[in-house]
Amino acid sequence: MEIQRCPECGQRLKSNYCDICMKKVPFRGKQANQYTDPWDASSAHRSEKGHECVSFDTEQPKAKPVKTIPLPKKKTPAKPQTAKGVAITVALLSLLPAVFGILENVTDIGAAPEPEYNYEAYMESDVPQIAPTELYYDGEIQITVGSAGEYYGEYAVSVMIENDSDRDVTVCTDLLSVNGYMVDSGLYADVEAHESQQTFMQILSYDLEDNGIADIAEIAFCLDIYDAKDYETIAFTDPITLKTDIAEGFVQTVDDSGWEMHRDENLRIVYQGAEIYEYGDGNLQFYLENLSAERVSVTVDVIYINGEPVSGFMWDVLRPETRAVDRLYIYDLEELDITELSQINEIYIEYMVEYYSDDEIVDTVYCSTLFNPNDLPTSD
Repeated sequence: MEIQRCPECGQRLKSNYCDICMKKVPFRGKQANQYTDPWDASSAHRSEKGHECVSFDTEQPKAKPVKTIPLPKKKTPAKPQTAKGVAITVALLSLLPAVFGILENVTDIGAAPEPEYNYEAYMESDVPQIAPTELYYDGEIQITVGSAGEYYGEYAVSVMIENDSDRDVTVCTDLLSVNGYMVDSGLYADVEAHESQQTFMQILSYDLEDNGIADIAEIAFCLDIYDAKDYETIAFTDPITLKTDIAEGFVQTVDDSGWEMHRDENLRIVYQGAEIYEYGDGNLQFYLENLSAERVSVTVDVIYINGEPVSGFMWDVLRPETRAVDRLYIYDLEELDITELSQINEIYIEYMVEYYSDDEIVDTVYCSTLFNPNDLPTSD
């Protein structure tokens, strides 16, 4: 019988298919029912002409490389799409141009500009009103006020700042008073060159409460305008006074009760009491009144409690014929085991008073006082 081998891998064929590489070849012999290892030393085909058989006395030849050809995979037929699936696919495809358009816009135009807020739209108007007024104009910078209202519970006056100059500017109020009481509230705004900004001048409720102000009749202040980059002064105005629609005939109640610890022809300072907090800090309250036609400032930076130094600071500047109620906050009382006012036997304060003329300091006076806050004479 003729021995037939696979032309690809050399495997002996038993049929018209190679058992190793599955190659189909013409088969000329009979189909073998039993597989015979061609390399078996006991095999009968060892003596076949032209065939090298395995010898146990010689080195076994290397096996011929075997190539494996996988059967081709059958394609799984696609599931037929339902009408709903077709509709969703069409809808998604129709959105692709819009999505790519959005991505292109984001890439091209960058971040969206911040919206311009209209402060007047957020203010309740049931408060004393101020007539629209031009506060400042120098040909390049114009500042005007509009309506008043409550902004998040605080009294606010809308302000429009138009900067037609070539530099960025900062606009803020200085030496601001309400009904003759100096307060810390006001306006602060940065405006870029050739830009406009709508903002507001805000009067904080705690400033009004500390001074016993229930209704706003008058607001007075100076405008401080300077270069936002090098801080060069552009303008510092004289006091500007805005009167509300309740100003006529209005009289502000003044509480100047307490112990008068300082008085001269220009200034009164009245001690009005102390408060000790549960966590150990506290404050001393003072009423200050400028009796002169010039500016006066008061600075407190040295304070002793029961002979021990404690931290505390107060600074006030009063325009002519104005008042102020301020608190000298004191700290570290827990280190002295002080938790209530009755434990304080004496308070020692050093303070400095500066007197002005035409905005120049003309005199400085250093003062001190020692008192027992629990045993004070009444004021006249």
